[in-house]
Amino acid sequence: MSVKIGSNITKIKKNTFSSCTKLKSVTIGKNVTAIEDKAFYKCAALEKVVIPTKVKKIGKSAFESCTKLKSTTIGKNVATIGDRAFYKCTSLTKITIPTKITKIGKSVFESCTKLKSVAISKNVATIGDRAFYKCTVLEKITIPTKVKKIGKSAFESCTKLKSVTISKNVTTIGDRAFYKCTSLTKIVIPEKVTKIGKSAFEGCTKLKSATIGKNVTTVEEKAFYKCTSLAKIVIPEKVTKIGKSAFEGCKKINSAVISAGVKSIGSKAFANCSKLKIITIKTTKLTTKNVGSQAFKGINSKATIKVPAKKLKAYRSLLKKRGVTGKNQVIKK
Repeated sequence: MSVKIGSNITKIKKNTFSSCTKLKSVTIGKNVTAIEDKAFYKCAALEKVVIPTKVKKIGKSAFESCTKLKSTTIGKNVATIGDRAFYKCTSLTKITIPTKITKIGKSVFESCTKLKSVAISKNVATIGDRAFYKCTVLEKITIPTKVKKIGKSAFESCTKLKSVTISKNVTTIGDRAFYKCTSLTKIVIPEKVTKIGKSAFEGCTKLKSATIGKNVTTVEEKAFYKCTSLAKIVIPEKVTKIGKSAFEGCKKINSAVISAGVKSIGSKAFANCSKLKIITIKTTKLTTKNVGSQAFKGINSKATIKVPAKKLKAYRSLLKKRGVTGKNQVIKK
């Protein structure tokens, strides 16, 4: 089944072709300016679509669940792509975001499981929640310089994602943003980022290197949970909070520096980091009230922890209560 939309049509209205499961080919007329919500929802046989140059808006779920859609060309004047516009287009392999787009909405390309190549235009400022969630063959992504926020679960479960370049203007990395990106090996968190969200890099099992920007103030709970290849971590001077289980289960971390600004360490923050042998604690602000239970339980049995001289006695008592109980573990000034 094929459809040709004439030049007298300026808008493809909501649900116009929704669930036309035998629609294989569509030619959109040159004068169309808007493709509204769910216009081609569940057109499961649709293989290709060219969005003309006069189109300015693609509505919510416009092409959702077009499971055979392999190719789409988005016209250069499109300024808005609605949430879930290409959700579960499981055959889509490549996408180029036009220059007039400033925001990639929620779940726009979620579960596009064959999407391997994405070119994000230089004018995009926001990558919404779950924008590329479960794009399981996506290998590389470059976040443009205007992007300030990476939404929650934006790249969650992109299991083939090896390379991520986060631009210098990003200020927020949302919860679970790169959760279980199991091929990611390196990450550099830019200087304008102030908060690393909950579980942001949880389960990134091949992540060997993580550079935390100097202006980060909060490393939320489970931010690097079970990053089992991570070898070293330096907590920047402005960090005041290390959340619960932030580095729990990072079995290859061998050294950690906890900066002078840290005011709280959550429970199990460094638990089961079995190779963590050298810890330097610079802060003098830790007490039993702001260091959670088992914060250091399961670190290396021969670990050496260096603490400020004036806090040696207090920290010996504190650290023993928080998991440093081995007879060969040393706490010194």
